[in-house]
Amino acid sequence: MKKFNTSYNNLQAYSASEPDVEPIVKTDRTRGLATGSKIRILNTSTFLNTTIYYDEDASVLQTLGENIKSGTDIVTLQRHFDGRVMSSYTQHGLPGGVFDGFGILTKYIFDKVGRLVTLQKKYGNVGFKDISTYQYNELGKLMIRKLGNKPNSTGPLESLTYNYNANGVLTGINKDYANGTNTGAWFGPALIVRNCAYFRLAMLTAP
Repeated sequence: MKKFNTSYNNLQAYSASEPDVEPIVKTDRTRGLATGSKIRILNTSTFLNTTIYYDEDASVLQTLGENIKSGTDIVTLQRHFDGRVMSSYTQHGLPGGVFDGFGILTKYIFDKVGRLVTLQKKYGNVGFKDISTYQYNELGKLMIRKLGNKPNSTGPLESLTYNYNANGVLTGINKDYANGTNTGAWFGPALIVRNCAYFRLAMLTAP
């Protein structure tokens, strides 16, 4: 069993002073919880061990998994008091390698009703960068998702517009692109949604 690792950088996403973010503190009360696993490498007698730590709410707090390069990959989670993951910090173990201990910090930003609005990542000592942003309509359905940023520009690499019918069923993503009227996108399926109620009625009334 590996010791709990305290070299995480999650506090760069949300500080300890944030009132709604739980502190990263492991619990020893793990009765009934899986605290580890072993995976055997095929055609060898070598096992890769993983240790799992939990918080007081029995939510996974940190995993430490051995990799095939004799290192340890560590993932530490920072949670909201309602259980949402607010940030995750991943460290890659590669003994003797240039990227030994290299960390990736992922930050999740939510609106007041708990919907994800921005996903950011921080690589090494570089600042946070937006990976994707999300916009919703009045019913809470995802309407626009913007991916990344163009180099030397404030615009996204790609913008995905979600289309719905009157029943709230998804009918396409960048539907204009799929129909050939939007040349600025790189992706765009159009979904054909049939009236299932009509066919069900037809089957019930058929002779």
